[in-house]
Amino acid sequence: MVINPVLETSEIPETMPDPDNDEEGCLSVPGESFPTGRAKWARVTGLGADGAPVDIEGTGLFARMLQHETGHLDGFLYLDCLIGRYARSAKRAVKSHGWGVPGLSWLPGEGPDPFGH
Repeated sequence: MVINPVLETSEIPETMPDPDNDEEGCLSVPGESFPTGRAKWARVTGLGADGAPVDIEGTGLFARMLQHETGHLDGFLYLDCLIGRYARSAKRAVKSHGWGVPGLSWLPGEGPDPFGH
């Protein structure tokens, strides 16, 4: 747990993400995934539950996770980071699923599994 997390990253690429290596998904958007540009290095600092300083950093997949989860705490989904055709594809997917409306939710074990398991 990190209280009041602060995210620091290396440079985030401005080029189109690689569809083979940069795909990202999220349970907030079940069954969908899109190439997402992320920094190769990330660090999160803040305070632990005991009030002691916390400093976590990583590269590669762990850096992607730090950015993804900190984004949630800031009120964003990974879809908000998409660019170009991937952003357009995500908007179409959200619309086709009927998502983005108040009151729509899914909990594991209740209703049909959106992942088809």
